[in-house]
Amino acid sequence: MPSCSYAWQQAKTTGWQWSVGLSIKIPIPKLGNWLDEVTPSYGRSDSSPNKGAAPDVCDYTSADGRSTLSLTPASRTYAAELSAAHNLSANPSPAGMRDVRVDTVDALGRRAFRETAYQTQAKQQLTFVVWNAGSRNWVLTYATTASTSAAPATVSDDKVAGAARSITTKLPTGK
Repeated sequence: MPSCSYAWQQAKTTGWQWSVGLSIKIPIPKLGNWLDEVTPSYGRSDSSPNKGAAPDVCDYTSADGRSTLSLTPASRTYAAELSAAHNLSANPSPAGMRDVRVDTVDALGRRAFRETAYQTQAKQQLTFVVWNAGSRNWVLTYATTASTSAAPATVSDDKVAGAARSITTKLPTGK
């Protein structure tokens, strides 16, 4: 994955975002041509009430703007993330979602799950992979424009889970 480097454990000013203004045409390992041209960016927003502090975000957007991939340290515990995923799966309509599935992901950190859904208003197919690596939890999100919901790939063939596995050893494990 192209580097989105900054100091993870230092205080940062909130409420800003930047992108480098260039496109990278190098395939990201494990993703192949999935996002064959990307524009990296970095953002941070303010705290969100009752959801924990807003985390740093490392984003990659496809050249046509239809797909994004983002990596974020989770602001909630793994158990809270998993509970929220199951709650959304049980009642997706208020969030404008449908076809929400939660699956266990093997061979990724201490424990991991994948959540797939279709966002009806934005017309996006979403995949979230949440995993615990050391004392930190991570969320890798892939969103792509889709006119209708599609069945997700099997977990073993999921590109987002594969990308998460390939970057885990490069992530900081401390708080």
